[in-house]
Amino acid sequence: SIVVTTSGTYFIQVGNAFCSKVDTVIVNYSPPPSVGVSIPSNTGCAPFTATINASPSNADSLVWTFDSAGSSATTSSTTSQTFTFNTPGNYTVTVAATNEICPNSATSSASIVVLQPIQVSTLTPIYICNNDPYTLVANISGTPTNVIWSDQSDFSNQLNSGPGDYDIVVSTSGTYYIQAL
Repeated sequence: SIVVTTSGTYFIQVGNAFCSKVDTVIVNYSPPPSVGVSIPSNTGCAPFTATINASPSNADSLVWTFDSAGSSATTSSTTSQTFTFNTPGNYTVTVAATNEICPNSATSSASIVVLQPIQVSTLTPIYICNNDPYTLVANISGTPTNVIWSDQSDFSNQLNSGPGDYDIVVSTSGTYYIQAL
């Protein structure tokens, strides 16, 4: 017996002193499958839609598993999947690559972080008398990294000092806008 590790045509000859026979076998070497996973944006607020890209090699099919997302595994040859995560939490996406020739499979995983949605509420219209200062307070839930107050709808005139400054003091009437990012 011989051990074959590369593709090629192999010959066998058997014989005795009176006759012989030659036969051939063609061996096609197929490397095992491999796969990588990438997520262009893996963090966002619920509901968060993520596009997950797989980069398989030597694979006939992919099995996508969206951990803790209420989804069963999906078998496909598609190298990109889009999935919406509705509930905040940490998720793992796993892709397994298989091919029909090699019994081996390869897996790769990536993490997704889904944050609480950001919500902002302010007071109903208020009245300022004699230009007395009034503090506008933003009630914010979620985890914003920046809060902007402005008297312009395009936020071109920022009124607060920075990301952690959720309140502003006003003494003139007008419309004030808040954006939590």
